[in-house]
Formats: sequence, C-alpha cells, structure tokens
Amino acid sequence: MRSIGLLALAGVLIMGAYPSRADDFRRPGTVSQIDSRLQNALTSQGLPPRDAALVADVVVAGAMIVGSMGAGGTAVAARSAAGAAAGAAAGAAVSPTPAFSCPVFAGGSLLLTEDACLWGTASGQWTSQGSGDAAGTSQAAVFRVGGQKQVAEDWFLGGFLGVGFAAGQAGGGYVSSTGQTYDGAVALKWVRGPWLAAAGLAFGTSVNALQREAGQITGTSTAYGGSLRLRGAYELPFDGWYLRPRLDLELRSFNRPAFQESGGSGLAMGFGAESTLRPAIVPAMEVGGRIDLAQDTILRPYLVAGATVLPDSTSGFQTWFVSGPLAGMGPFQATVAAPNLLATLEAGLQIYRAHGFEAKATYGLSAGTAYLNQSSTLRLAWHF
Repeated sequence: MRSIGLLALAGVLIMGAYPSRADDFRRPGTVSQIDSRLQNALTSQGLPPRDAALVADVVVAGAMIVGSMGAGGTAVAARSAAGAAAGAAAGAAVSPTPAFSCPVFAGGSLLLTEDACLWGTASGQWTSQGSGDAAGTSQAAVFRVGGQKQVAEDWFLGGFLGVGFAAGQAGGGYVSSTGQTYDGAVALKWVRGPWLAAAGLAFGTSVNALQREAGQITGTSTAYGGSLRLRGAYELPFDGWYLRPRLDLELRSFNRPAFQESGGSGLAMGFGAESTLRPAIVPAMEVGGRIDLAQDTILRPYLVAGATVLPDSTSGFQTWFVSGPLAGMGPFQATVAAPNLLATLEAGLQIYRAHGFEAKATYGLSAGTAYLNQSSTLRLAWHF
C-alpha cells in the first residue's frame, strides 16, 4: 500500500504541476477517459487490477480538484469548495440595490420620484457557469423586507433585511452544497426634478455546507461580504414614455476565513483564507411608460438594459490535502475567476395607487462568458 500511495502522490504532482493539463478536465468525457487510461497503464506495469483502480481514482480525484478550483468557470465547485458566497455571480452578491427601489410618478407627470413605503419581496435565482465536466449550477430563494421614509425635503432614507437559501452542484454531482445567506442594507437618496443621486451600504454573511465523493467528504465554511454603491440618474420624459440613463459605481468586499474538510480517506482538503476588494462599473439605460387605469391606479412597464464591468474578477487562495499520502504534496495555489463583462437586463411591471397598494413583478438576466444568471422577483408594497 505504501507503493500505491507513492504512485498516487506522483500522479497528482504531475497533473497539478501543469495547469494546461488541469484545464483538460473541463472537457466533456475527459475524466472517465483519463481514469480508464490510468488503470490500463498501471495494470500493464504489473499492478493488480484492484490496486490500479484505487490509484487511478485517487489521481483523478486530486486532479479534478486542481482543475475545478482553477477552472474559474465553475460557480458551485469554486464557491462550495472554497466557501465563496456567489456571486458572484453569481448572483447572489451582497448589494444595496433593492434599497434604491421605491419609485412612483410625481402627480400626473412622467417624472419619477420617491415616497415613504414599506415593502417585501420574494425572489428565485438560477445560475449556471462553466462547461464540460466542470460545469456547475445553483438555485436560490431570497426573501427581504424593507422600507424608506422621507427625512428632509428631497431626501429619503431606506433599508432592508433579508434571508436566502441556496443549493448547487458541479462536476456532474461530484461537488454539492447547501447554504444560507443573511444580508441587510441602508440607502440615502436625493431626488429633485429629473435628477436622482443615491448611496447605499450593504453587508451580509453566508454559511455553506459542502459535500464531495457522494457525501464521504464534508466541510462547512462562513463568508462575509459588503458593498458600497453610488448611483446617479437623469430622466428624459417624452409623450407617454421616458428614458432614464444611470451610472452606478460600486466597491465590493469579500472575506472567507480558512477551513478544512473531513472524511474521505485522505482526500479531504484544507482551504486557505480568501479576501478581495474590487470595483465595479454599472452603466444602464431604463425605458418605461405610464398607463393610467381606473380608480387612480397606475401601470408602469419598464425595461433596463446595461452592463457590469469588473476590472478585476479573479482571486486566489492556497489549498492542500489534509492527511494521507497526498498531504506530502504540500499546498498549491487555486484560482477562481469570473467574467470581466456581464450584459444585464431587467424587465418589470409595476401597478400601484398613490398612497396605497403596489404589486411589482420583475425578471432579471445577467450573462457573460460561460455564465448565465436568471432571477424573478415578486414585490408587494404600501406607499404612504
């Protein structure tokens, strides 16, 4: 068995030493082909078939981890195994944006303004990222309650608290995860005529449970995030419709302490701490309209198209095998990457009465290289 461990260690060292070979693990069918070829090669060298299968499985498992952690296109494998919250992408990033949204039309005009309100939302999110054996998917449900109040002429102060539940998998089920998120934000808005300026500060934490090797390897991590977002917008009203260009500037913070897995007969891994501070630039254009219905009810359909520019979208951390013969390889560097440019789209339909009830439904889309996030949100509110 000592020779088997040394052979496995050598195999992983060889595969981990060449990033281009680790990249090959993201191609469909590659994992099973390599596993079969390794078994045949070891058997031809005189190793008993059972031992050859064991060595091949250990080598492939180690290389899958190297490949998936360096893939940068695997939302769940990277986020689950490293305890990173996505995002990300994906998608579930800490943001004060929901606290910016309590718009109503001023009187009978097309100018959007703000008022005092209480609101609640329920959202569903679906994310896919990566390709081939390293592809990952995740789903999340997020619930938030919030509101805002006018604190001075043209000034509004708002905020929210939220909780979310997520699940995902990657590598054809090789990695799976479940998690809970908790977030909150405060926002200050200034509205005068066609102008809007806003600043928001968000904070959040997530607790993620990881499983690999059909549950034989488990781990738990906690991550913390924050975001400072500034928004400027100017409205151009026309006959029955309007344009509202806007620009958001955001600074995103993420921190995950180190953690270790357990179980797995020598395949459990440790993950070093990860900490990032990144800027984001988010230009967008909103086009919408106003339809006056019966009994002072107003319908506002709108569409927002834009982009998210992330000048720095990669991060790195050290990872290592906790015990067994593979622990002798020492730590190696893992990289998690996301697209630098995302195209975004939001379509919404808001119906409300002045100083009364509101219902709004929205669909959101965010897409980039080997990345897709979709969301749907139902919001109920009362305006004062």
